[in-house]
Amino acid sequence: ELAALHIPRARLEAASAQDRPLVDGPTVVQGVVETDGAEGIVVTLAQQRYTHKDKQGHVHARWDEKRRTVAVRPFHVRLGDGRLVRVEPNASVLLRDTPDAPEPVDENHRVRRVRLRAGERVWVSGHLSGAAAARPAGAYRDGAPTAALRPGRFERMVVSTEAPGDYDRARAQYHRGWVKGLVVTWALVQGELLFNV
Repeated sequence: ELAALHIPRARLEAASAQDRPLVDGPTVVQGVVETDGAEGIVVTLAQQRYTHKDKQGHVHARWDEKRRTVAVRPFHVRLGDGRLVRVEPNASVLLRDTPDAPEPVDENHRVRRVRLRAGERVWVSGHLSGAAAARPAGAYRDGAPTAALRPGRFERMVVSTEAPGDYDRARAQYHRGWVKGLVVTWALVQGELLFNV
């Protein structure tokens, strides 16, 4: 069941809100983004507008994504106790953040960007290494050793400004709803077939 995939991640994310020892392996860290001035992640969405009329003659428009590009740079997350974790995303990273206002190209095309900026509070899931070296540090790039968070071998890194666990709890609930709906539909169809035999 797809819901079962989201529940453990939601719990892990919620637990990241509390300071605890860093341990090598799959983990979620939460803190404030620090960069060297450049944005850590920029997702650019090229969108195209499609319009259609309904039976009442009302015109409806929708914007469909036609192309997506992802630019990534390493950045740091400062935890609540002052420790720094270096985050090294790749192009498959999933960034959940508020998109910028649309940038019109022409009447039927626009661009939207989602940017990870310094100062944002985030949680990041990935595979941690070098946890024993992490210690509180001063300014960004002051030479203090940091742990490194990279994408897991078979999982996408997730970087989010949403409350920890909210997304995965919502996805789990969504998938459970679909399963319940399918079970009810199946039961109704079976009942109908039995009574019509």
